[in-house]
Amino acid sequence: MKLLAKAALVACLLITAATPALSETPEEYIQRITISAEEGNSQAQETLATYYSRGEYGLPQDDSKAAHWYELAAEQGQWSAQVTLATHYLNGIGVTNDDKKAAYWLKKAVQPDTPRPNYLLGYMYQTGRGVPKDKAKAAEFYRQATLRGYQPALFSLGHMYFEGSGVEQDYSKSLELFKQAAQWGDAPSQNMLGHLYEHGFGTEKNMELAIKWYRNSASQGHVNGYISLGELYRHGKSLPENKTLAYAYYMIAEDKGYQDAAPELRDIAKWLSTEQIKQAERLASHRNANDPLPTPEDL
Repeated sequence: MKLLAKAALVACLLITAATPALSETPEEYIQRITISAEEGNSQAQETLATYYSRGEYGLPQDDSKAAHWYELAAEQGQWSAQVTLATHYLNGIGVTNDDKKAAYWLKKAVQPDTPRPNYLLGYMYQTGRGVPKDKAKAAEFYRQATLRGYQPALFSLGHMYFEGSGVEQDYSKSLELFKQAAQWGDAPSQNMLGHLYEHGFGTEKNMELAIKWYRNSASQGHVNGYISLGELYRHGKSLPENKTLAYAYYMIAEDKGYQDAAPELRDIAKWLSTEQIKQAERLASHRNANDPLPTPEDL
């Protein structure tokens, strides 16, 4: 009991050290937490790193100082600092990019109930960044992350089952994973779920559901959602054929970074008059994130 009480007291003191008091000014708080961090308080070190990363409490935004304090906290076993430090090494934020160091810290942090490091290690094994490429091992890390419903992992593992990459191809499992993530609002999974319903992979074809999920994906600004709807309008597949709308959707996709839009736009333009192209351009331009998707009624 005495050991438990002592552990609870230590935890309380650590939390207090990284929490501003009501009577403190921001300057006084930062001074106190800096002293605590310099004395080796791992939570204060991570908190100070976060403030430098965001430029909060009057501190300048400084990724190098953030990485410094994250590393000190990580070396003391602060789990969340280890994960954040790994992402800094992975993306070259405040430190020189070093995939091997990223993998090192993720392996330190990973546990069965920690979805983000599991997901990130899955990505690294899938791509061969900092570790030997091993798609089967990537799938295992992704699978571990999905147990906590981590949406990026649901999508990545779903795509591996769809392609038969690192796992035996299984459209039904792919459908199950995409559906779970899509229902929680993951736009890439919504688009892939629409694709499965459109083509009948792992389920019966259902164009009504395909269109629903494509629209949900595009409504969130996902580039592939726009492309999917553009294709349906382009070919008149369960939506009225409307090449003007198809042109508009491909223009929106291009604006969102779709690099192969130009040849598609040229091909669709062959079927359109100059006025129809201008109509499509008006629909596609100056769109805000909350604007409804273009429909035939907008023409």
